[in-house]
Amino acid sequence: MGRNKKIRGAGDAIGKVTQAIGIEECEGCSKRKDILNLVTMFPFKKVTKMTNEDKEIFKAFLERENQKTITLDEAKTILDLYANSFHKRIEPCNTCGGVYASIIKQLTKLYNYEN
Repeated sequence: MGRNKKIRGAGDAIGKVTQAIGIEECEGCSKRKDILNLVTMFPFKKVTKMTNEDKEIFKAFLERENQKTITLDEAKTILDLYANSFHKRIEPCNTCGGVYASIIKQLTKLYNYEN
């Protein structure tokens, strides 16, 4: 028996229902699910829109030359942007690259949705 995936928001809840009635998920469905998980009228996590200032900061981060690593200052900025957008502050250790990659992925989804 497979492991139950945690439902993160309305997108996952709708996905479970459509899967149960036999509708297969396409690429468009997957994108809508991710967007609904982030920004819905009734999100499971409290989410707000990025401020214009936060969008500019994140845009500059995405456009930087070295995409493989982040500096300590960039890591602090990313954590601040995440806390502002998702109302949740996390303090990972400085060597937790996977945590930062996940945070950047969530911020990117929110940024792309709003632009």
